[in-house]
Amino acid sequence: MIDFLTITAAFIVFALSHSILAADSVKAKLLPVLGKRAYMYRFLYSVFSLVFIAVIYWQFPPEGQVLYRVASPWRWLMLAIQASMGVLFIKTVIDFQGSDFLGYRSLRTRAVTPVEHLNVAGLFRFVRHPLYVITTIYLLAAPDMTVGRLAWTINIILYFWIGTFFEERRLVTQFGDAYREYQHRVPRFIPRLRRRRKQHSQA
Repeated sequence: MIDFLTITAAFIVFALSHSILAADSVKAKLLPVLGKRAYMYRFLYSVFSLVFIAVIYWQFPPEGQVLYRVASPWRWLMLAIQASMGVLFIKTVIDFQGSDFLGYRSLRTRAVTPVEHLNVAGLFRFVRHPLYVITTIYLLAAPDMTVGRLAWTINIILYFWIGTFFEERRLVTQFGDAYREYQHRVPRFIPRLRRRRKQHSQA
């Protein structure tokens, strides 16, 4: 129980700092501090986030009491699901233009606010947040579950779910009616398979 609460507390600190630094009001105050290097903000933000989560993982790894271990052959099925999610994650990052996501393009162009485009290709045609869905499935498909891993899994999923509300508010401000139409047409997390089947049957 202590491990679970400790990891949760550390994750709350990460989530708060990550959200605060992403806020436009905070960004507007920090950009002048960087001066001519303001274009590095997006990249530095990504590096800070990756380092922060790595430190938490190093200090509070997903270990502790074993809750369950799935035996074969189901174990191999779950590992196959995780491997598939890994492939889909890489594909989606490519679709998402990973250099833009991590801020590397800003380093090349030296643009403080690089031009962004609404991406609705690839898996974005089925759900609005495919990276979150893929990561969630990967975490839930773990054949071995410990107290620490359960804490990481629950906190990451909650962070994804809560974070999408703030993220989509920013996207609506940025893309306006185009994103509202996308929200209406494409679900947040769970694909509308029945609708797609209906469309195929009508065709």
